[in-house]
Amino acid sequence: MVHQRSIGLPPGTPWQALVDAPLEEIPSRFNIAVACLEDQPAGDLALVTADEAGVHRFTFGDIANRTARLAAGLRDVGVMRGDRIAIALPQRWETVVTLLATMRIGAIAVPIDPEHGPEAMSHRLSNCAPRLVVVDDRSRPVVEAAGDAAVIHVREGKRSVEALIAFHQPTPAIDTAATDPAMILYEGRRESPPAGIVLPHQALLGWLPSIELALGWFPAEGDVVWTPSPWTEPAGLLAALLPALYHGAPVVGSTTPSPDPMRDVELIRHNGVTCVVSSPEVLRALARSGVDVEGIELRSVAITGFVESALSDWIAGSLGEPLINEFAAPTHVGPVVGTAAPSWTRNSDGHGHPYPGFEVAVLADDGEPTLGGESGRLVVRTGHPAGALEFWRRPELTDTSDDDGWTATGLAAARVGDGGVRLMGREPGTVDLGGRVVGAWEIERCLEDDSAVARAAVVASPDTPTTDTVKAYVVARHRADATPETAIRLATRCGERLGPHLAPKRISFVSELPLTPDGTVDHEVLTGR
Repeated sequence: MVHQRSIGLPPGTPWQALVDAPLEEIPSRFNIAVACLEDQPAGDLALVTADEAGVHRFTFGDIANRTARLAAGLRDVGVMRGDRIAIALPQRWETVVTLLATMRIGAIAVPIDPEHGPEAMSHRLSNCAPRLVVVDDRSRPVVEAAGDAAVIHVREGKRSVEALIAFHQPTPAIDTAATDPAMILYEGRRESPPAGIVLPHQALLGWLPSIELALGWFPAEGDVVWTPSPWTEPAGLLAALLPALYHGAPVVGSTTPSPDPMRDVELIRHNGVTCVVSSPEVLRALARSGVDVEGIELRSVAITGFVESALSDWIAGSLGEPLINEFAAPTHVGPVVGTAAPSWTRNSDGHGHPYPGFEVAVLADDGEPTLGGESGRLVVRTGHPAGALEFWRRPELTDTSDDDGWTATGLAAARVGDGGVRLMGREPGTVDLGGRVVGAWEIERCLEDDSAVARAAVVASPDTPTTDTVKAYVVARHRADATPETAIRLATRCGERLGPHLAPKRISFVSELPLTPDGTVDHEVLTGR
């Protein structure tokens, strides 16, 4: 363990003692790339990835050298401090090196899920206006179809990632303030295009206390980390990849999308993975698959959501009796609520507690705290280092705090028990797919572009007792269009244009949609159906 964990108290410390203990002060100068690479023993294993060229193993020295060389190459092709570099890659070693090289020179990394279709990709690229987009064979045609951004391939061409590394010498890191922007992460919205959430370098330090607890007092001797979540999404990047590198623990990745139970089990077993950060959906797929998991001995599992008791029992009984924790981490505020076994676990009164450093409240519509376990809006005290600097080029969204210094999380909740928090879903019009927040706006626009659709609305629909999926309500232009065949065609259209995870899994035809007094769709009424 190179950097000491933020939580200096021993496992089993009671919740109140944890939240009362002071956290380390955030330094005024901090750079994620420097902290994750240059402070580590050069010979220690940092990364294991598998792609079309085979399996690659890298030490911290390898990654640091490649990162510094790529940083020099990016500067040589004109990337300047504050420029955006979009990264549309799966779990490749080039993803890690490009992310960190970008931050090393004071530019802003914009990781974008390569599973997005051209329309979804276009929304994000047109907003962030990147100087470069880094692609591989799979993402290049989608990015090129999405617009005219300058593209560099991971391996092909004179300006590829591979070539820039090969033909440049390492360049020193730029000195950055902890509050300088480091990355932009995109999240779906209910009534407007996806929003770019600008996070500073200090956001990593803000996430660490919660993630260390969620991963069972991470790190422990011999820890190896894997997540099925893309490294371009908050759950993969800020809850797994960067905390692991910061603490000197190896990370395992693969370009094969999850869930792939046979591949996932082999990857965990072959690489000695001890700590997993996963969505509930991937764990359910593994439990249902019947794949032989004998020999897997996980130390901890951090779940990006809350799971049913049956799944929790299967994890505990099948994967080596790991510490199991669940957490919620809205991108613009950080990992605010969760559990921290063995100190505190979920019980019948609530899903968890606020993590150290986060002050939360549950407010009613009138802004007053709720009473007696009533549901309301979960808010967090403004100013936490995990919080966003702004919404990129969206000033109308940036000031999310109220006059009393609370920032809305977008989560509904109730206060229960002795300080516990029971989470009750996201705001209507958004769907949390295991850490991927899907917004209604871009799916509704895609549906309404079809000649058969007069109007559409998208909401979260229960898929299991603890998981949502995307459901669309559609008003057809003609009664003859309201058919199962049309529903299949509309779902396929969204999958091709936006990406498979943004395609509605259920489509219902209705004669009309409920509207608010100003004529917009009332998603709250639809969510309650």
